[in-house]
Amino acid sequence: DFTDGTKDANAILYRVTSGQADVIRWLSAGRVLVAGSSQGEYVVAASTPNEALTPSNVKATLQTTYGTSSANPVRIGQAVLYPQRRGNPSNAAHKIREFSYEYAADQFNSVDLTVVSEHITGSGVTEMAYQLEPDSIIWGLRADGTLCACTYERAQEVVAWHRHTIAGGTVKNIGVIPGTAGDDLWMVVERTINATTVRYVELLGAAFGDTD
Repeated sequence: DFTDGTKDANAILYRVTSGQADVIRWLSAGRVLVAGSSQGEYVVAASTPNEALTPSNVKATLQTTYGTSSANPVRIGQAVLYPQRRGNPSNAAHKIREFSYEYAADQFNSVDLTVVSEHITGSGVTEMAYQLEPDSIIWGLRADGTLCACTYERAQEVVAWHRHTIAGGTVKNIGVIPGTAGDDLWMVVERTINATTVRYVELLGAAFGDTD
């Protein structure tokens, strides 16, 4: 339950000592619980390995200090991809970072996935969504209503950015849900029809694929 206490079933209340005014903006669960704040990225885990997380043995350790914007991140396997804060957290993000564990360094790191494609986010990313099938694609909604996307296959070292313009309209919101033949990207698109501004819920069609 949400009652304060030391029992395993009680709520976990833990104050992170960051040294500055801060707020947690998202949590993402994997092998460890990752917390993103406006000033940095934390790993929340038990005090000792292989133990369950309880009110009596929780600890939060600062890993990187880039900070996150108000847009939600996406988790792909054990990596969390999040939009980096650009000044005020409410600003659209220009950089997308990959928070993951590096075995060689024995620590978590946040790699800039847009370092060689800084132009791709344009006016900044305000929303993110992840499409697993038929292709692994991270979708980003820019503040100007254009879509940017990244084909992401980390095991094959594929991180390829591309931009998508919706003809005759601007995208206002995006979301991915399972479909009949894969994951579908749904959008709220604003258009001008007969001098009237309207909004439609639209589905992005399938890309070109192999034929029999």
